[in-house]
Amino acid sequence: MGLVVLGPDRLPSVIRKVGRVYSEVRRMANGFEAEMRETFKEPLDELRGTANTLKHGFGEVDTEPSPPMRPETAGPNDSPTTIEAHEDPNAL
Repeated sequence: MGLVVLGPDRLPSVIRKVGRVYSEVRRMANGFEAEMRETFKEPLDELRGTANTLKHGFGEVDTEPSPPMRPETAGPNDSPTTIEAHEDPNAL
């Protein structure tokens, strides 16, 4: 299509110009990417270090539910041992 629109004389020079523009845009994009990486490298490394510290600092997390620590605050379905089970039946 370019051959029909531009003709055989202008087509090679247009292709070279498009190639130069494309090359310049890629060079600018690579420079921008390198600048952004350099700008954010230190904060991102610090954030990764903190995340790894937290990740390994807690160890393995127990996912099993634990019984209530204070039976008197437990609901009726929380534990099979309730306050009544701890009362002295001879106290009445």
